[in-house]
Amino acid sequence: MLFMFAYSKLIIDNIAKNDGNLMI
Repeated sequence: MLFMFAYSKLIIDNIAKNDGNLMI
């Protein structure tokens, strides 16, 4: 469960780099 959270955060951070305007 902790791993899934960390993995999701990694993906979200990666998306934020590509689409910074979409990230909150």
